[in-house]
Parts: sequence; structure tokens; C-alpha cells
Amino acid sequence: LQPVPPQRGLVDGEERFNVFAHRPGAPNPELIFNTHMDTVPPYFPAKLDRAAGILRGRGACDTKSLMAAQMLAAQALVAAGQTNVGLLFVVSEETDHTGMQVANALNLAPRWMVVGEPTEKKVIRAQKGILKVRVSCQGIAAHSGYPHLGHSATADLVHVLHELLREQWPSGPLGDTHLNIGTLTGGEAANVVAP
Repeated sequence: LQPVPPQRGLVDGEERFNVFAHRPGAPNPELIFNTHMDTVPPYFPAKLDRAAGILRGRGACDTKSLMAAQMLAAQALVAAGQTNVGLLFVVSEETDHTGMQVANALNLAPRWMVVGEPTEKKVIRAQKGILKVRVSCQGIAAHSGYPHLGHSATADLVHVLHELLREQWPSGPLGDTHLNIGTLTGGEAANVVAP
């Protein structure tokens, strides 16, 4: 188990753990099966229907099923004599990526890495990345009854976001570029021009 600090922005967040498993004597496996253990919010428990053999709920496909498949694949490889195999399951892939950032401290250098993600049963050799940007605007606070004495940061932010949404983003071999405004905060009170 590899400790990962609480998720950023969660004052009372719990410490989480990456799981790195390898065979005795092979701390830097040639082949690593990797996926993530977290799910996209909101969180609710998964349910196993044993009679039907079906796992339902958030994360069943992305990626609880893939963790199970990777463990079975590693077990089969070991049984066949291929013992230089490891498993790396990380936290926070869906949010702030701290699990993989912390895992980098393991200094692993596998020859092959199989990353488990839902791909419609296709083998994928590359995937689009992500660029996270924080946009902020500065205003001048004033009472909403006297808006001429202030300047609204939220009004500026709405304008900037509108322009970003109208932008024609590039397309390439991996598909279209997508813009997602994931979180939005601003202002201090309903009767205050947002500083």
C-alpha cells in the first residue's frame, strides 16, 4: 500500500492508498497492469448480483471490472511461468490525479504497461490527454445597490467562459478536442458585486 494524501480541497478528506503488487524478488516488473480505483462523482455503492453474475453501479465498468480482469490475467501469467508481473491500482484518476503523481515516486520502469479503461473492447495504443486550466477574474466589491462603485468578477468570468465555449477547438488523429467547464465558483453574497 502506498499512502496518498487527502484530495486537494477536501479539508477533512481521508488518506487514501494506491495498491502496488509484485512478485517476490521482482519489485520493478517488466509488465504492469494499471488502472484506477476511484469513480466519477457522485459516489454510491456498487451492488453484486451473484445469481446473475453482474456487478452494477458506479465504477462497475470504469474500472472495477477491469481491476478484476487484470488480477485474473496476472494470475494466469504467473501460473504459466511469467512471474515478472505487477499490478498498480491508483486513486484520484477521476479528480486530481494525485494517485498517479504519488505512484511516480515508485520509479517503476516497465517494458510494458497495460492501462485498463473502457474502450468498447478495442485495443488502444494512445489516448487524448487532459489540460486543466483555472480561470480567475478580479473585481471590486461593492454593495449591489451601488454597482457603479464596484466591478463584477463573475460578469467578466461569464464573458470569458462564453468566448471559450464559442471557440473552434482543433481535431486530430485521436478525435475532437472537448472543452468542459467542470467547476465554477464566485462571489461572496447575493447583495455584493463579486470582487
